[in-house]
Amino acid sequence: MTAVLCASAETPAAFVPSAAICVSAALWVVTRFGLVSAVVGWSVNYFFWNYPMTFAPTQWYSRIGYMALFLVAAITFYGFQTSLVGRRFGLVANDDELNSRRGL
Repeated sequence: MTAVLCASAETPAAFVPSAAICVSAALWVVTRFGLVSAVVGWSVNYFFWNYPMTFAPTQWYSRIGYMALFLVAAITFYGFQTSLVGRRFGLVANDDELNSRRGL
């Protein structure tokens, strides 16, 4: 895959290290965390790359960037809420809850 990316570059010698790092990082994410997390990461990258964001809310293109940011934040919040499965969010659980999960 790195060879295909480097063959299309204007200066392949300068592009090889960065392409190798990107491809190896993508493969590491897929093997470590799975295909779903890689697809989510690529989708977030697509949103942030293709929809311009700015710190100046008066610019004419700021609304679409803020909408993309809101959409990614909403999907993240929904995924987090779904992963809790009715449990309360807390960094420290009480002993009864831990013992019931362990079957004690």
